[in-house]
Amino acid sequence: MQDPHTHSPHKPIPYDKKEEKDLMTLQIHSATSQGTTRADNQDSFLTMQLSDDTAAVGVFDGMGGLENGAKTSSTVMMYVREAILRGLDSGVFDIESAIRAANQRIFNDTKPGSHSGSTVTFAFIQGNRYRIYHAGDSRAIVYRVGAAGYSVLTHDDTAYNKYFVEAKYPNAKYCKGKYKSQLVSAIGVMVSPKITVTDGYLLESENLLLCSDGFWHSIDKKIVDITKPGFSANLPEAIKTVEASGEKDNITVLAVERV
Repeated sequence: MQDPHTHSPHKPIPYDKKEEKDLMTLQIHSATSQGTTRADNQDSFLTMQLSDDTAAVGVFDGMGGLENGAKTSSTVMMYVREAILRGLDSGVFDIESAIRAANQRIFNDTKPGSHSGSTVTFAFIQGNRYRIYHAGDSRAIVYRVGAAGYSVLTHDDTAYNKYFVEAKYPNAKYCKGKYKSQLVSAIGVMVSPKITVTDGYLLESENLLLCSDGFWHSIDKKIVDITKPGFSANLPEAIKTVEASGEKDNITVLAVERV
């Protein structure tokens, strides 16, 4: 059986307004919080319901500790949003070009000696098909209510994964401390970041979740159960649970249900 969640060569997303609609309607839920210790919320997010069965959603996490994190994540979000609006007229959504344009803008505008960056995890969903654009360590996850588990569609672009997990000669330096979570691909911090594009389709009863690391930490630790009935409709309560667990980061979560 073909894997419904695959990496593949990609072109700008075509949008066929005349295409027969999927029988399922998409419903978007969202919630965000600056958390219990952060001075501001450097996460940005995007939710656009383009039709009953078409949506564009994204999470953009301004990198913690860097300057202008909130402005940087908002800049990436706005470039993607503008690409969506242009696509509604042209019929083509060139998301990767928009992300790379945002990267160039942020990189060029950053003063020497300063640092600013953002993750991006963006999904375009039409019917049961999706395309995900990703750089950094926010995540896209497929889940099913009542299921025993879930599938992470994205790969964390961390030094730990690149230099230890996947390296031919693993370096133990990247197993701990600040090196473990250091990002090796993000928007605004390098001339040409790696942007991974994943195409796939949702099976019956599958839904899509996008979140910043402030939320998925608690998924990994089983503090929140995304397969629990009613989870998507109660995202603010889920964030309260995450905050009560001691999470110190900004927290953002988006859920796209097929109803």
